[in-house]
Amino acid sequence: MEGAVTEINSIVEQWRECIDKKSNDPFDISQKISSVTVDLIDQYNKVILDIAACVKKHNDKSGNFKAVTTTHKKALELHYAADEVIDFDYSKKVEDRKTANGNVLKLSDEISAIKKEIQRLEAELSNESIAVDAFNAELAKFIGRTELTLKFDAKQKGYRISRNGSDRHAQNLSEGEKTAIAFVYFATKLEEHDNDIKNTIVVIDDPVSSFDSNHLFHSYSFLKKHCEQAKQLFVMTHNFSYFKLVRDWMLKKNKMRKQPPVIKARAYTIESKSDGVRQSKLVNAGGSLTDYNSEYHYLFSKLYSLKEKQELNLDEVYLCANLSRKLLESFLCFKFPKKRSDFRQLVDDGVRHYPAIKPEDVEKAYRFINKYSHNQEIELEDNADNLLGESPAILNIILDIVKTIDEAHYTEMETVVTA
Repeated sequence: MEGAVTEINSIVEQWRECIDKKSNDPFDISQKISSVTVDLIDQYNKVILDIAACVKKHNDKSGNFKAVTTTHKKALELHYAADEVIDFDYSKKVEDRKTANGNVLKLSDEISAIKKEIQRLEAELSNESIAVDAFNAELAKFIGRTELTLKFDAKQKGYRISRNGSDRHAQNLSEGEKTAIAFVYFATKLEEHDNDIKNTIVVIDDPVSSFDSNHLFHSYSFLKKHCEQAKQLFVMTHNFSYFKLVRDWMLKKNKMRKQPPVIKARAYTIESKSDGVRQSKLVNAGGSLTDYNSEYHYLFSKLYSLKEKQELNLDEVYLCANLSRKLLESFLCFKFPKKRSDFRQLVDDGVRHYPAIKPEDVEKAYRFINKYSHNQEIELEDNADNLLGESPAILNIILDIVKTIDEAHYTEMETVVTA
């Protein structure tokens, strides 16, 4: 197109020069001009039409971009799907599936026949009353009374929990009673179908979550009776007293004289952290858990290990608040055994006769414990960020309160947890 435009512009320029000369000398008839040929005009027009067609094509494509891309995507999908079907050998797989389904149906019929035979034999061999009597005997040993019993309902083909021999379903079972029934049922199921406990891995999660102190020992002895010979036994608990019972039972196995020594039992704790995503990991239990019989040692050890940190994350702050309350409450209740109405009064009375303990430090410590240990909702307003940043310093204040009130006790505890 550039050549045609140049040639046309040259001819037009000649016309312009002739017009200028004619203007200056109207009677001069010697001027001659060249004409723009039809071919040249056609060539120019063709290029213009090509450009217009290109612009139209572009506009059509831009105006219908979604429809065009959708069409192309579908074409690509069909292309790739066809390739995958060919590579996967789809037709043969369909035939193989039909053959396999036919085999499954045949086997399912055989299994159904076998199951019916098993049910017939079990119906002949089972005696529900014997099973119920065994369960009730174990439950009575576990909870220490015969008030709750299990009865077999022939019509419903199931079991019913009753209280004091009533034919009605037992109502308002306590959480401890529910846990006891579940625990006894679990232990009973371990012995079903001639299961060999020596080849069984048993996992029990907090079997004493709703028990009082008396039932801790029932639960422990029941667990030991039924799971002593398990191939592998995992016991998880939040209860320190129950942990001590299980710990002393299991870790004692490591002290049996054998050559070479065999480690049969270990104690672990689960540590959690939150770095955008909450994560947990198993770590070996520290000496404060394995070497001592007091929860107080654990509380002191945990707080002491965190007091030198430059900054605590939110999870650690909530943990420290709860541990701090337990530590101070245990320590002050022992040092000042007269009954107080609440924790705040216990703290105020405990520090009253120690001028070295500043009132503002007591207020900080109490506010920290109260906000992160007993608030019903997590609040990040009201200078909570400042309190969060001051957490390590407040933790040192709490330990200094213990040290100021009983320095000999603090020094000995410090020696114990750093040994």
